[in-house]
Amino acid sequence: VSPPEPTFKTRLGFKPDFPFERLLGFVLSIALILFLRPYIADFVPSPYYSITVEDEDFIIFTELSIWTLILMAFVTFLTVFFIIPLALYFRGLSEWEWDPTVVVFWMIMTRGFSLFFSEIANTNANVEDYTLILIDIVDSIFVLFMTVFLLRAYSNYFVPVISDWLTVGKTDTQYGPLLEIMGSLLIIVFGITNFLSTYHVDFGVLLAGVGVVGLVIALAAQDTLSNFFSGILLLLDQGFKTGDMIY
Repeated sequence: VSPPEPTFKTRLGFKPDFPFERLLGFVLSIALILFLRPYIADFVPSPYYSITVEDEDFIIFTELSIWTLILMAFVTFLTVFFIIPLALYFRGLSEWEWDPTVVVFWMIMTRGFSLFFSEIANTNANVEDYTLILIDIVDSIFVLFMTVFLLRAYSNYFVPVISDWLTVGKTDTQYGPLLEIMGSLLIIVFGITNFLSTYHVDFGVLLAGVGVVGLVIALAAQDTLSNFFSGILLLLDQGFKTGDMIY
């Protein structure tokens, strides 16, 4: 049986299933966007575009807000048709346990909407109160996506690398769970505080309440906490490892 004839992909050194068309389309789309930018700028109203009601400006869209919507549309197009398929292909070739593409996409989109609503609020005093509420909602959603991104990136990428670096013997696997628990708690606290800050929560009262609750728990569970931190100190001290004989 004669071998199959080489295709255009194989001649370039790619695998037969490599999404060459997607990659080429992504590069050409970026080039097309850069090429069309001056032509698009000719159609973008400058310095602003307004929706009028009874011959009065009802909502004013600045040039920056219009460009923000255009860029968000381009990002959506590139992500749906090129970035996600390419990420899925490369994920299948690697040992990735998590693909951050979707979360990063929504982080970019929420920041774009936040910038857009901020421009609307700055130039439209009649709808400022409503847009400020929308900004708080969009910013809180961004914080949720950012917290998920940090948690997944920390547990899937950072923890394995650091635990392997800290491991003394091949059977010492206790660092992974410890790092994951402690780091995840810090990231969750970071996410909660930033989420509440988007709604302008007074952290002075909140921290005072948390301090009182923490003091009560510490007094009620002194022995448990003492054993917990003693175990952590023994673990970090590396006085012995799994497999050692203790006499």
